[in-house]
Amino acid sequence: MTASLEGALGLERILDLETKLARAPVVGRKRRELVKAIGIAAAAYRTALDNEQATASHDSNPLAFAGRPLRGFSTRKTRGLKRS
Repeated sequence: MTASLEGALGLERILDLETKLARAPVVGRKRRELVKAIGIAAAAYRTALDNEQATASHDSNPLAFAGRPLRGFSTRKTRGLKRS
């Protein structure tokens, strides 16, 4: 399963659990179970998002700018400071 699909399913799961939580009694075992399930689903959702971000390709050709100086940095060699 792809990371984006896992993320979408995770979000749907969290929304479904939140709806059930809203309908659950304020005090009781069912509410505690739902809160715990939401915490687990949220952790899985965050992990899926982290994995998707880690595997995303921000630049299809990362070596395209290799060898070019960064803006604001000089490639000239400068002389060191003289000691007095």
